[in-house]
Parts: sequence; C-alpha cells; structure tokens
Amino acid sequence: MRRPANEEQTRWVDIPPTGDLIDVFLEFRDAEGKPVERPISDFIRRRNRDGIERPKSGTESDKAQSIPHEFIFAGSHLKDDGDGPRGYLADISGHVISMSTFGDELLCLTELHSHQQGALEWEIDPTHLPKKGTAVTLRLRLKKSSEPEPKSKP
Repeated sequence: MRRPANEEQTRWVDIPPTGDLIDVFLEFRDAEGKPVERPISDFIRRRNRDGIERPKSGTESDKAQSIPHEFIFAGSHLKDDGDGPRGYLADISGHVISMSTFGDELLCLTELHSHQQGALEWEIDPTHLPKKGTAVTLRLRLKKSSEPEPKSKP
C-alpha cells in the first residue's frame, strides 16, 4: 500500500506488507506414483537474459537474488461498488500470489518489490516439473511462529 506522507498528498510512502507467513508448495506424484512435495522456489528461476548464471539462494549478499517460497497473507482489499456487494481487488486483478508488489494480491513477498524493477524477472525452472498432464496440488501452509505462545493468566 501507499499512504500520503503530507496533507497535500504530493508525497507518498510505501507501507510494507504485514500478515501471517505462508509457505507455498506444489504436491504431485512422481514417476513411481509416490507423493512429492516441493517448495515453489524449486520451480522458479531468475530470468537469464544475458547468459549469466544467477544463484537460487546462498550468502547474505545473494539474498536479493534468492527465489522465494515464503509469502505473507496480506488479504487483498475490499472494493466498494456503491449499492452492490463489496468484492476483493484480487478477484478483479487476478493477483492471488504475486512475486511483485501490486498491493491487491492475497499472498505477497515479505518485502516491497516493484513490478518495474528489472531485477525481478523470473521464469519457470523446468528441472523439477512433473510430466505434462500430472495432477498438481498447490499447498499453502501457515508457517509456525518460532516465538513461544504467551501463557494465559489463571
């Protein structure tokens, strides 16, 4: 989201996404019929326009180059259509899971990423794709917090 930074609304500031962390996986059966579950990051790679191999993940300096599998459930936004029922912007735009920040998606990356940044060019990595025609289930899993649950008072 963007909010005005001043009363005149001549400057705007980006508001980082917030919400529960969600891991995204694809599940399918391999050639032997055994179930396979792989993170979505196994099916995406940085677009290779110039022939230079880019890392999938690694050191802290490669963090900006890493392929995500963790998203935030941002929940889209409700749009008021006057007298009719309100609807989610994601229903209109089709931005359900987005690897670029549009502001209307249900699941977004954990940081702001402009869809205009050339560094965010991605493509399908066919390395782990199942055979064409294989049934695939998209699995969204709430990431458990590493923080202990607060103790309730008696």
